[in-house]
Amino acid sequence: MLYSSDLESDSENSNQQTELKIVLIGASGVGKTSIVERFVKNFFNEKQRKTIGSTFLSKVCVVNEKSYYLNIWDTAGEERFHSLVKLYYRDTNIAILCFDITKQSSFRDLDHWYQELQNSAPRNVILMIVGNKTDLEEEREVQEKEIKDWALNRNCSYIETSAKTGSNINNLFENVCKIFSEKFDKIENFLSEENLPIRKKTIVIGSNKQQQNRQKKLKQEKKKCC
Repeated sequence: MLYSSDLESDSENSNQQTELKIVLIGASGVGKTSIVERFVKNFFNEKQRKTIGSTFLSKVCVVNEKSYYLNIWDTAGEERFHSLVKLYYRDTNIAILCFDITKQSSFRDLDHWYQELQNSAPRNVILMIVGNKTDLEEEREVQEKEIKDWALNRNCSYIETSAKTGSNINNLFENVCKIFSEKFDKIENFLSEENLPIRKKTIVIGSNKQQQNRQKKLKQEKKKCC
């Protein structure tokens, strides 16, 4: 897998990129910012400050010869920012729900974040559960079986990471790209079987509004040619 944190890419590659919006959510202090910074900058700050509102970083990665432009939103976990965080669910392709394996309370908070996504995120959003801070395994409070059962009951994927050591950080983002690709391929195959048009340039699977805009554009093209 290849990575690039440059915000610009050559025109040839940009026409083949899939643009994805990724949102990280979870309780304050679980390591969301550290996960993003480790992935984008390969950097870890021992004295990470709490996120106020949100932060945004982008990175291009290539998985299985497919290029993905990842727009990554790191959101604040404090309760006073909850109403603001909901704004970032709009048009989200992938939601990464994070908790700290050494804090049972952060795992219980997943119920709240999951329900918010059900209420506010697009219906086709991909969910990934992340148990962070595996470098503190001796302090673990949340057992892996408990986590896997929670994820299975909600049809979510699960992975454990350590932003401090970098363990599984790249695998996390590689996996969500693969899951998205598999999901989109099913849609693409369906469109092909039904003889419907398939977009081959930058692809964004998101809200109903986006889908409506694409349908409107298709109708306009039909009027021009018929």
